[in-house]
Amino acid sequence: VTGRAPAGFYDPEEERRKALLLAAGEFPDFPSCFIETLEAKVQEVAKEQGKTPLLLCCSDDMREELLRWMGEEVGADRVKKPLLRGYVVDTRPMVLGQTKTGVKFEDSVKKAKLQLTKAVKNGRLSVIDIADKAPNFNDKVCNVDKYRNSFPMQLFDAKARGWRKDLIGFEPNSQEDTVVLVSSCSPSDFERDLKENLDPLPWDYLSPMQVQMTPVVITKMQDLLDATMETISEKRVPIIMDATETRESVETFWNYQRAYTIDISMAVFRMKGNTPAQDPDTYITIVEEWRKCLVGAMRQGYFLVIKMGDGNPDMKDFCDEKYFPYCVFQSGAVGTQEVRDRLYQETDLEAGIPILRDGFGVVILTSKPLEDFRRHLKHSIPLKNMKGLVVMN
Repeated sequence: VTGRAPAGFYDPEEERRKALLLAAGEFPDFPSCFIETLEAKVQEVAKEQGKTPLLLCCSDDMREELLRWMGEEVGADRVKKPLLRGYVVDTRPMVLGQTKTGVKFEDSVKKAKLQLTKAVKNGRLSVIDIADKAPNFNDKVCNVDKYRNSFPMQLFDAKARGWRKDLIGFEPNSQEDTVVLVSSCSPSDFERDLKENLDPLPWDYLSPMQVQMTPVVITKMQDLLDATMETISEKRVPIIMDATETRESVETFWNYQRAYTIDISMAVFRMKGNTPAQDPDTYITIVEEWRKCLVGAMRQGYFLVIKMGDGNPDMKDFCDEKYFPYCVFQSGAVGTQEVRDRLYQETDLEAGIPILRDGFGVVILTSKPLEDFRRHLKHSIPLKNMKGLVVMN
C-alpha cells in the first residue's frame, strides 16, 4: 500500500535529519573555517603545517563574497594610503587569454607582481584567485625566464621566504604576509578541476580548506534565549528557523519577550511592488516606523526582532542611513555612537545623549525551509555576519 503525506504533514525524524545536515554542512569531514576566523586559520596552516591554503568556496557567489571581504580596507599605511585585508591577483587572463579578458598575458603577470609586492610590503594576504580553473603556473608562468622574478614558484611554498626580498628589492619589515589560493570549486570536485594544471607543483605545497558562510546549531525551545544571547556575544546576528511541529512556536516565543518587532513581509506588501523611488511616501512611512522600533529597542535594552517571513527582498534597497541603516545586519555596528547620532531625534535623547542600554540585540526570524535558507537569503542580508539557530521540539 502506498500513499502521499497530506499537506503540512510533520515528520520529526525528517526535520531532525535536515537540521543535522544543515549544522554539519555538506562536507562535515573536510577541513573548514568561517570567514571571521579565516585569517587566523590561514596563519595556522602556513606556520604550523608549512602549507599554502587552497580556499574552496563551493560557488562563484561565495568566491566573489570572499574576494570582496579580502579587498576591504582595514587601515592605512605610513603614508596614509588605504591598507587592504588582502591583495587579489586575477589569474583569468593567464587561463582565458587576451581575447576573452582584454588583458595580455604579460600585462596580467605585471599586475600580479604589483599586487604581490603590496601584500609583502604591508604584511597582508596575497590572494591568488584561480576561480574554477587554474593556470599552468609551472610551465606557463613560474619557470618562464621573463616571468620567473615576477611570479616565482617559491611563493606557493609557505616555508620559503627568500623570494620576498627578490620581489621587492629589500627584506620586508613584516613577516605576516601569507599566500592563499581562492577557488569556486567544492571539496567534491576541486581535484578533478584543478589538479591537472597544478600537479606536481604547486599542488604539493597546498592544503585545501572549505570556507563556509554561516554556522548553524540546533537548539531546544527552552534553550532558545540562552542560544540567542550566546550568538550575540559572539558578535553575530542570530537567524532563527522554526523546525517545531506547529512552525509557530518561535514567533510565539518572541511575542512574550522584551522586543520590538519589524515585519519585512508586511512592508513588501505595503509597497505593492513599487521601489522606494516609485512610492517615496509609503517608503518613508515604513522606514520611520522601523527607525522608531530600532531606537526604542536600543534605548530600552530590548531585542529588535526582524521577521523575514518566507521572502528574501534585497534589504539594501529598503535600508536608509537616516532611518534604518544596513549595518543593522552587522552585529554591533548599529550601536556605534556615529550611527546613533544619525538615528536618534531630539525626543529620543536622554539629557542630550543617544543612550544604548545593555540587552539590545538584533534577531532575525525566517520561515524558509531549512535546506533553502542560505540559498534564498544570501542576496537579501549579509550572511557572513550571522549564525543559524534551528529550533526543534
